[in-house]
Amino acid sequence: MHSESQWRYRAYRKGLRLVKYKEASTAYVKYGPYALVEQATNQIAVANLDAEGVERELFAGADATAKPA
Repeated sequence: MHSESQWRYRAYRKGLRLVKYKEASTAYVKYGPYALVEQATNQIAVANLDAEGVERELFAGADATAKPA
């Protein structure tokens, strides 16, 4: 699993921003622990993500497109 800073970098490269909500926040109940927001429009692209969901959204297919050494 990648670190949160790697998630943020990958989101930035895809034109997204990773948002992390605190459990005490009312947004946590509405959007989950993590959400991905489009940088250009500031609209939520994907919400209700846990750590595995963030990995899936940001790194899906990354290994398939990597060139063998």
